[in-house]
Amino acid sequence: QQLIAVLQLQVGLLSFHQRLDDLARSSDAHRLTTEAEPLRRVFEEEAQQTRTSIAKLPPGTQVDPAFLPTLETIEVALPAQLEAINGLARAGDWGIVQHRLDNELKPIETQTSALVGSIHREANGELTQAVLKMGNIQRQILFVVPITAISTFLIAGFFGWAITRRIVELR
Repeated sequence: QQLIAVLQLQVGLLSFHQRLDDLARSSDAHRLTTEAEPLRRVFEEEAQQTRTSIAKLPPGTQVDPAFLPTLETIEVALPAQLEAINGLARAGDWGIVQHRLDNELKPIETQTSALVGSIHREANGELTQAVLKMGNIQRQILFVVPITAISTFLIAGFFGWAITRRIVELR
């Protein structure tokens, strides 16, 4: 669940960045400033959904220690970067806008990618442990079930023999 939440956050961040990049390449300041605000709101909603998903994890689930600080960094940095990009776009400085997109938003994407990798490794470790535990339980079941069946058969046989012996004695 944690991995899914982080992946959704990363997808939202990548689509946000891609759309901003497309808007910056259009060199249309009005379009960028008009479309940037709805983009920001959508991304903030996605970030809030991610935070809610993490809050709803089952008790005892360990959240990657870098997850919440990364999310907070994104929530603080993106609006500030977006405001700066809007200002630069209104000034017509498209080279700096593109530079800012590449140098300010890419590190955030890299940070979320690292977080995805970290959580993926944790999930793989947990999966490996779960598979090992399931293997141990299967071996126990394969040992217990036949012994229980044999024991049941022997007990039933003993009772059958005892009942038969008692009936023969009574005759």
